[in-house]
Amino acid sequence: MASSFFRERLQKKKVFNKAQQMADAHVLSQEMLAVRKNFAKTLFKKPEREEDDKEMMKRIREFDWASTDIGNIEEASISMLSTISLTLSSSFPITVFWGPSNIVLYNDTYIPVCGAKHPSSLGMKGELLWAEVWDIFEPMIQQAKQGTTVYLQDSLLHLTRNGYLEESYFTYSFAPILDDYGHIDGVFTPVVETTKKVIAERRLNILREVAAQTSKTMSLNEACQICASVFAKLPVDLPFSLI
Repeated sequence: MASSFFRERLQKKKVFNKAQQMADAHVLSQEMLAVRKNFAKTLFKKPEREEDDKEMMKRIREFDWASTDIGNIEEASISMLSTISLTLSSSFPITVFWGPSNIVLYNDTYIPVCGAKHPSSLGMKGELLWAEVWDIFEPMIQQAKQGTTVYLQDSLLHLTRNGYLEESYFTYSFAPILDDYGHIDGVFTPVVETTKKVIAERRLNILREVAAQTSKTMSLNEACQICASVFAKLPVDLPFSLI
């Protein structure tokens, strides 16, 4: 009898504890929603002065996010709202790939990266915005979504951001963004374009090689032949030459 009595009390205690845990979780959930709401209200509040309203802040605030699979942006996780706040306040070019469809948002200094694709690039799926390089981006984004940060330096990308195919170079990374429950919610991508630097260094190396190869030549004809042989190795910078 005593054993049965204690088993019954133990069972009731387990049921009570489970109910208490559910009640606590509900209260915590409501508190988290309140925090999110207040955070979003502060983040997306229109500044009193028009000059303080950054372009991308205004566009993100006015964008119809309900037309995407993100839904109401003000109901995003605290982590994602923090990421958006960091992105918009940064003077470093940053873009975010958000959700399963990799919806794109970015800050003002990322606008030149988009070129003529801006402003329609905001809220687009990543695979549509960067269709010409998605075969490069997608595996790295998926790797980031599995928890691994990817970093590339002076990486070649052929972009069609201004109506024509461009030889472009970028240093960038893909890093996972965790939501309030530890799940990966998106990918954080800081970017710096290095096109001018890479091309300038490459062309400077051409001049160095020409100078080194021709430094001991004894005739104009020999110097021209050496220059032609050097130029022939560099079809990207010198598709043709006439000496």
